[in-house]
Amino acid sequence: MSGAFAYVHARPDGMVFYVGKGTRSRAFEMSAGRRSKHHQRIVAKHGKENILVGLMECSSADIAFELEKGLIKCFRRMGVPLCNHTDGGEGWHNPTEADKAKHSQAMRNVLAVPEVKQRQSEAIRTALADPVVRAKQSAAAKARYADPKAREEQSARIKASWERRKCGSL
Repeated sequence: MSGAFAYVHARPDGMVFYVGKGTRSRAFEMSAGRRSKHHQRIVAKHGKENILVGLMECSSADIAFELEKGLIKCFRRMGVPLCNHTDGGEGWHNPTEADKAKHSQAMRNVLAVPEVKQRQSEAIRTALADPVVRAKQSAAAKARYADPKAREEQSARIKASWERRKCGSL
């Protein structure tokens, strides 16, 4: 098989609360950095060891995406409250406008905290002090700007940004 799976996470009573697509290891991944706050709260309430995982192996990633979308649609029609932010099939690539606005505001709130800004700045400085990281970034930038069309697009974005700043709309 392809190693692609659709999967569900359920509470100990069997009530499904999340539908996903990914690898076998992704299905069993419950760490906070990889899941939404809603998902994290449900897992914290019941305990990682008590969350039921149902796996459905698929012949391809496309089939797994379609199965994920179908399961989400089915569960929502049945009135099952899911913590999925999207209709499935693309991960966070098709969030609703409300979800995008909520996420945007949450990020602004986080970055408004001076301690968070300080930690983030220190983490970036530490990473950039590593010659391996610097070399990777340099190679990526050179590859990105090797294409004349990419250079033109970036130049246009920067010029537009400066125009917005001059007008006070940024």
